[in-house]
Amino acid sequence: MRHAIAIGCLLGLAAPVAAEDQLVVHILCTGPQTGQGSGVIVSGEGHVLTAAHVMPDGATCTASLGTTEGERVGLIRERVVEGFDAALARLDTEQNFPLYATVCPLEKERDIVTAAYHSRMTGPPARKQGIISTVNIEAGSVQITSPVIPAESGGPVFLKGTTALVGIVKGADFDALGLPIRRMVPATALSEIALTPAVDCRPKEAAVSAEIIGLIEALKDDLAKAAGDAGVTEKAIIFLAQRIAGEADTLDQALSELENAVDIAIDVQRRGAAPSAAGPFVEEV
Repeated sequence: MRHAIAIGCLLGLAAPVAAEDQLVVHILCTGPQTGQGSGVIVSGEGHVLTAAHVMPDGATCTASLGTTEGERVGLIRERVVEGFDAALARLDTEQNFPLYATVCPLEKERDIVTAAYHSRMTGPPARKQGIISTVNIEAGSVQITSPVIPAESGGPVFLKGTTALVGIVKGADFDALGLPIRRMVPATALSEIALTPAVDCRPKEAAVSAEIIGLIEALKDDLAKAAGDAGVTEKAIIFLAQRIAGEADTLDQALSELENAVDIAIDVQRRGAAPSAAGPFVEEV
C-alpha cells in the first residue's frame, strides 16, 4: 500500500509524496555544461547516488524530492566512482532522512522497477518494470529490460515491490541490428561508496511465505492446535500457507485467508472428504 508522506517537513514541499517516491531525486544542473536526470537517497545524511554524467564538472546543481515540482535545494557532488558512470552527491540541507535506499546484490532475472524523471514530464517519477538480464559487468554496467529514455539516467533500479536498490540507470545504446541495449550500474559494484546493505533481498512472495510459516509455529496453541485436534496435519497447514502467500498482497490478507482456509480444512477433515496426501488435500480445500 502506498502511504502518502508529507515531505514538506523535510524540504518545505507543499504536496504530499508517496513513501517510495520520496527516495527518488530530480536533478537539474546548469553552468558551462548542463545536466538533467535522477538520483536516489542512500543515507540518512542526504547523500544521493546518481550517474556521473548527470552532474558535469563545474556545474551548479539543484534537486527536488519525489516530484519535479517541489522546492529545490542545492546538490553538491562529492565524488565520482572510478570505472563507473556513478557519482555520490549530498543535498545541501541540515535535515535528516530516515528513509533511504539500501542495497541488494545482483541476481539474474530478478524482477525490477526503475523510477526516474525524463525531460518531458512533471510530477512524480515514472516507473517501468523489467528484469535484470545479465549479471556480468561490462563497461561498468549490466543489462536490464526496463525501457530507458533520455534524461532518466541516474534513476534508481529497485527490486520489484520493495525499496531495495540494485543499481542506477546508466542509459541505452544500440546493437548492430539497431535494437536497444538498456544498461544499469550495479550498486554492489561501487565499493568506493559505503552503501547500506538491505536486511531482506527475498522476493515479496518468499518473504510473506516465511513470515506466515513462522507465525503458524508461534500460534500452535490455537490455530494449528485446533486443526491438529481435528486431524489436519501440520504439513497440510504449511502447504496451505505457502499457497496463500503467493496469492495474497499483504501479510494481513494472507493471515485472514489462512484462518479461513484452516476452518475449511477442519470441516473437510471432519466430513471425511479429505484425500490422505497433503498436496491433494490442499487442492480439495
